[in-house]
Amino acid sequence: MNKTDDSKTAVIVIADLHINSSVSLCPPTVQLDDGGTYTSSRTQHWLWRSWLDFIKQVVIDTEGYRNILVINGDLGELDTKRRSNQIITPNKSTIQTMVYDTLLPILDHVNDTLVIRGTGAHEGKSSWLEEVIAHDIEAIPYSDSIASHWHFRGVCSDVKFDIAHHSNGTRLPWGKGGGAIKLASQTIWYYRVSRKVDPPDIVIRSHNHQYSDSGGNFETFAVCTPSWTTATEFYYRIGLENVLADIGGLVFFCDDGKFRMKQYFFEPKEARKVWAIKL
Repeated sequence: MNKTDDSKTAVIVIADLHINSSVSLCPPTVQLDDGGTYTSSRTQHWLWRSWLDFIKQVVIDTEGYRNILVINGDLGELDTKRRSNQIITPNKSTIQTMVYDTLLPILDHVNDTLVIRGTGAHEGKSSWLEEVIAHDIEAIPYSDSIASHWHFRGVCSDVKFDIAHHSNGTRLPWGKGGGAIKLASQTIWYYRVSRKVDPPDIVIRSHNHQYSDSGGNFETFAVCTPSWTTATEFYYRIGLENVLADIGGLVFFCDDGKFRMKQYFFEPKEARKVWAIKL
């Protein structure tokens, strides 16, 4: 780590990695428990290159800052509902190793990590996978015995954060962005009216794999994060084959109660042709 100014904090936010899904981020090769090897797909190769590019850019941009990595849920993929065959392995030990190997390039460049629990259907009951990983990487703990968080409320360089995984969004094109605006107004109401305390400066949610933010319309800035996964069988089954996930991460640069956000988005240079099949 470079020399840092502890009064300045860069909060690096990633979410929805779904590591172990065959359409999500993973290392180029994975050693399986039976002695075989999983080789990532063309899409996964692109995700991995984008992941390394993201880390490289973030390292440059956050030089001199104290870096906090926030993993905002759905870090791995266990597919506990058995909805598809789109997982790399059911072996829990291999999954944990895969998750750690994926995170290692960015963990080398941060001072601390905060792990937020995601969805039981992806992470197991009580999101046990994220709890195990949070212990393994010595993340900022919730308590003496619990390493991950369901809901984090804390202050970084005098900037107040409210962070949790789930959000109410919409995939309807005319509603894009409405989820973040709704989140900002709800958050202010819950804090000021229900709890009679100051609201957070930033509220962060994930889960829907679509980026949106509330702009400068409210005293609380709300943002729904991008992801690191592409469309699953489930997306095709419910008719969302044309709804593309946003790929990337966010960094909040915090200093003396003020913040600015930088977005890091990645798009493939090549895309599958829509009208390629002729009858």
